[in-house]
Amino acid sequence: CAALAEVKLGSGLTMIGAGTFQKCTALKSIEIPESVTTIGKRAFRWTRLKRFPALPPNLKVVEQCAFEDAYCGTLDELRLPDSVEMIESEAFAGVTDHLIVGKNFRGDLHYIHCYKKLTIPDDNLYLEVRDGFIYKRGTMELLALMPGAFEDTSESMICVPEGVTSIDDHAFYHIKYASISIPGSVETCHLGIGGEFADSDKDCPRITRTIELGEGIKDLQIACPHLNIVQIPKSVNRLYLSIYSDDPIVVPDRCKVEYISGRYPRLVLGADVDICGSVTHTPTADVIIPAFGQSSWLNNNVRAEVHVLGPIHFEKWGYMNSRSSIHVPDEETARKILNSDEF
Repeated sequence: CAALAEVKLGSGLTMIGAGTFQKCTALKSIEIPESVTTIGKRAFRWTRLKRFPALPPNLKVVEQCAFEDAYCGTLDELRLPDSVEMIESEAFAGVTDHLIVGKNFRGDLHYIHCYKKLTIPDDNLYLEVRDGFIYKRGTMELLALMPGAFEDTSESMICVPEGVTSIDDHAFYHIKYASISIPGSVETCHLGIGGEFADSDKDCPRITRTIELGEGIKDLQIACPHLNIVQIPKSVNRLYLSIYSDDPIVVPDRCKVEYISGRYPRLVLGADVDICGSVTHTPTADVIIPAFGQSSWLNNNVRAEVHVLGPIHFEKWGYMNSRSSIHVPDEETARKILNSDEF
């Protein structure tokens, strides 16, 4: 549609589908009927409109990249109608740096930091802002950080307020440098930190963050490159980690391990740890397992001290693969641990 210059949309239309006008660079302007409630993914992406359209008063959902780079300039601000409940990632990326939402807006907050400034009105029915943090209204459930609220924290600590009960997975997604302190009032702590750096070590600058975790956290899930955990609280009973750390990881007794992966100098698993997923690490690390209780990869209630050097991979289906030496008290115990007659 590179030559498409003019379009008239009929009244009664409720949805503009995915990619409808994507790359229609000759399109100068368009009027969106008041009846439209959904604008699909990439609907106006890369159109470079000369005049940005008025958003209809019944609009509820703006999907991913719907208006990405759809305007030839940059709007000082973009005010969404009160009817809008959801905008997906990069819905208005490149159009404005200041997004103003209405009273019915509830998300998506995961990628809200593609805007430098966000305004949430006091009469919003679902969200409220306190001291730079976005909460689910009427609760202490932390959903996100306000864009720009912690830009000057590259050398300091972001302290989550005492009383917060849970943290959304992507609340700290954009934080690449600052360290974080989590109080013990948070029972459920799911953190994805570092944004696009989380999946690639080779492209990740050598930044080491520190996270302080308060006693009281029960469900801990962290995915972050170059993170030093001061100490995993003894209160943690469910653990999921994907990190590169200069510090040892010590898993508390009776913890359910869903997954541990990354780089770290030492991993210590406490007594009666239930490994229901997999545990992997680099060849330079040590794994120390002081005691075994019942777990999904052990068929017997084995209590033994095991010190493993080098690569190791625990599988939830009842076996352990290792090319390293395994030090155990006796051959009988070793067979139980390996679930095999060969040792």
